Formats: sequence, C-alpha cells, structure tokens
Amino acid sequence: SFLGGSVYVAAASRMVVALWDVEKGHFIGQVKHPGELARNNFPPFLPSPDGNFLSTVYETKKGIERVIWSATTDSDSVGPQLAIVNQFPVPAGSAAPTIAFSRGDTYAVGMPGGRIELYSSKTHELNGSYSIGEENRVRAISLSPKAEFIAVAAEEFVEIRSLKSKKGMRIGVPSEAGATTFIQSVHFSPDGSRLVMDVLFSKSENAYTISSYVVDVYQAISLAPK
Repeated sequence: SFLGGSVYVAAASRMVVALWDVEKGHFIGQVKHPGELARNNFPPFLPSPDGNFLSTVYETKKGIERVIWSATTDSDSVGPQLAIVNQFPVPAGSAAPTIAFSRGDTYAVGMPGGRIELYSSKTHELNGSYSIGEENRVRAISLSPKAEFIAVAAEEFVEIRSLKSKKGMRIGVPSEAGATTFIQSVHFSPDGSRLVMDVLFSKSENAYTISSYVVDVYQAISLAPK
C-alpha cells in the first residue's frame, strides 16, 4: 500500500511495519506493530486517500484489533512517522472491523453486530452511528469522496445512505442459478454519483466469476422510503 504518494508500506515481519521511499529508492524505517499482523484480513494495509492515515489489522489472544495510524512528517525526519490515533478491538471469533476513508474529515468503521460508526479524522472522536441490524455482518464499506453518502455491504444487500438526510436504500445482491454469491467490495466513483459493487459468484471451490454492477446513487436515494 502507498502512503503519502511515494511511500510504500509493507509487512517486514509479523510484528513490524516497514516504510520505503519508492521515488528515492531507499528504506525509511520501521514501526513495531502492537500485535501480529492479521494477514488473512484483506486488505492488510489501507491508506487514506490523502495519505495522512493508515489502517492495519492485528491479532491477539483476545481477538482482532483494527488500528488507525497517523502519518506525520517533520523537518528532521527522513520520511513519515507513524503514531496510533485510534483502535477498534473486537472479541475472538468476530470479523475484523471494516473501514473506509473519505477525502474529507470523516472515516467510517463497520463493527460486529451491524453497527456503523462515523469518526472525525481531525479529532478521532465518534461523530455518529447507526445500525443495519444486529443480524447483518458488515462485509464491506465505502464513503463517497466528500462523505455525502455511505455504502455498506451485508450478506444479502447493499445499503446506500445519505449522511445528510439519513435516507437509505437497500439493493439486493444479484443472484445466479446454482451459485453462492459474495460481495467482494463497494466503491464510489470520484464524483460520488455512482457506486460499483463487485460480486463473486461461486459454483465450486475452483469455479467462480466476478461481476461488477453500477448503481446511480442519486436515483437510489430518491427512491428511498421517507
């Protein structure tokens, strides 16, 4: 994953996050991770669009924890310095919290039990939350660039929600005869007007296809129940 343009972030070991400057071709340094990186959780590293934050997931004996790092650079440092600014632990057996950054001052975290939490990237304080239902697992999450809309993928639907009007519209996951479906990801277009849903259709362990579906966000919100 890239952080701040030219800085490449990778796992040097199960306990260390390493930084390289790919433009200058040199090693910047490394940061000790608070636990073993949970490599089975994809993506293992997720930078914010502006390069100011990095999210990682690690494992402990108690469960899984998602960590938000802040990347700062000063005149005396060779590259960005990472410091933990927020942490989201979940019990053992739970899926790692999903996360999405906007290009503004908001990031969203999908917690176990269908809970969606919205945070300020300036203060890292909770700004609001809502639920898609305790029975629904948050598989993927995305914020539009200006944080006007949020999309949350569960097992059987994708919910598009306006963060201003609080109106939301649920879209059923497309199906295919004889196949099990999984939502791989949801992504907003750069202007926030379209949502792309990547859906995997699996008929066996080695037989699967992935299809992308595009949704008009404004039309979906306009059809949402009042």
